[in-house]
Parts: sequence; C-alpha cells; structure tokens
Amino acid sequence: LKSVFLEAIKNVPSTKDRSKSYYEFLKEYYKNDETPVDNIEDKINILGSGSDHAPFAYYAGVPSLDYFFDIDKQKYPESTGGYPTYHTGYETFFLMDHLLDPGFKLHKTCSQISLHMILQLAESAILPYQPLDIVKELGKAFDTMEKENVTKTLRDNGAGAAFDLMKESFDGFKLAVDRWTEKRNNIKKNDALGDPISQRIFNDQIMLLERTFLLPQGLPGRDNYRHALFSPAKFNSYAGAAFPGLSDLLHGVSKLNGEEKVLRFKEVRKHLSDLMIVFRQSSSWLSDEIEI
Repeated sequence: LKSVFLEAIKNVPSTKDRSKSYYEFLKEYYKNDETPVDNIEDKINILGSGSDHAPFAYYAGVPSLDYFFDIDKQKYPESTGGYPTYHTGYETFFLMDHLLDPGFKLHKTCSQISLHMILQLAESAILPYQPLDIVKELGKAFDTMEKENVTKTLRDNGAGAAFDLMKESFDGFKLAVDRWTEKRNNIKKNDALGDPISQRIFNDQIMLLERTFLLPQGLPGRDNYRHALFSPAKFNSYAGAAFPGLSDLLHGVSKLNGEEKVLRFKEVRKHLSDLMIVFRQSSSWLSDEIEI
C-alpha cells in the first residue's frame, strides 16, 4: 500500500502551506531531518504492531497501513513520546480545538488522505498495489543479513544450503513480480483489460497475494503471528521486521551451549525451508500457469 499512500499525500494540501501538497511539504521537511533523505519512500517503515490492524495484517494477511501525525522533532527535539494528556481524562474537545489542533486542520488532512486512498482502491479498474515494494524491502533485508554476517553465521552452523535454496526461491518470486508488473503496465497502457472475469482474476491475484505469505502454524514460538515475511519484532512489537521468524531464532544464539545450538539451528533450517515454500507458492500465485 506504500504507493497508494504516496499518491494520496501528493493530492492533499499541506496544513502549513495549502499551495503545496503534503508530499512537497514532507520532501522539504525531511531534507532538514536528523537523518535526511531525498525520497519520502525511505521514511515509510515496515508496519509494526500496537494497534487494531495487527490481526488483519499478521494473522489474516490483509494489506494494512498505519499513519499518524507525530510530534515535530525539528521543533521539539527533546520530545520522546506523544503529548502528556494522551489517554487521560484531560484529553478533551477543548484541548484539541484550542491547543493541539486549532481549527482541526490536521484532522481534516488526515481524513482527506484516508478518503483519497479509499477512492484509489474503490475506483481503480486495476488495484493500485505495488508488489515491487515488497521485493525492494526484502532485498534490503538480504543486504542487511550479508552486512551483519548473518549469512556467515548460517553457513558456519550448517544452514547455508537451506539459506541458498530460500534465496533462490526469492529470486524466482522477484522474477514473477517483474512479469506480473510488466503485464499490469501493458494492460493499463493498451487499455486491454478484457472481460470482467479476467479483470476479477487479475485483481484477486494482487489483492490476495499477502495470504500466500502466511504460515498455517505461525512463526516459530508465536502462533498468533502468521506472516512469514513481515511481522512485529519479537522483542519490540511496535516495530516491524523483515524475516521475523529468522530474526527470532537467531536472537541470542551465540550464548547457547553445544546441544542447544544444534537444536536451534535445526529449527532455523526448518524455518528457511518454510520461507522457500512461501516464495514458491507466491510465485505460482502470480503466474498465469498452473504450477504444482
């Protein structure tokens, strides 16, 4: 849904300067940030937990997003959380109208962004999901694993072959996403949507893609989270993580003794095999061909 959100903020005016879109405002704002970026996309993180979207995203495989207006860290650099009256009896209409959001400008902008995203999803002949964003985020995760010597740890402990098969399966998924995206772009370019049944099949492919990422048994040690690729981190449920099951299994592994370590890497190999299967079934789901 990243592209849907970005399209929405490009079409909603900024609360600071209504002659500019919120996208333009954020682009300028993030250039002066503590960690400056040129692309707003880099500031959109993997979805975390801590709100009502969690069971939809991580158990049912429904694409979800969570956005909010945060404290201005450039104006209040010492701020470490939300406003002090949050979730108290002092959080009143008067407080909101006179101090926190006079005139309800931010509330209005928030509603406009939500409505724009809903309209995109409801009125597009082809759903505007971008599976390439999933591939890019997973690509970053593989780079991080290499940089932090995770792949070396796996190879040193007998899980190298399982990792290579999983990575090979991911490459197949990446190719399937490229082909699907090319087909989608050609359909839009040539207005070649065809009959309503073909349209329904094509939209179902992308709408239900995330359900192919679910593990029926759940993540290792966490059966309430089934999304194999993106789920909250075990030790920080408010932050999302790529390959959360692998991250959980490798946490503290260097402190395990001989037998415990052997058993843990047996679990790691099993989970890598599950990820390989997930990528294969996802590739098959996006394909026009029937694959077993």
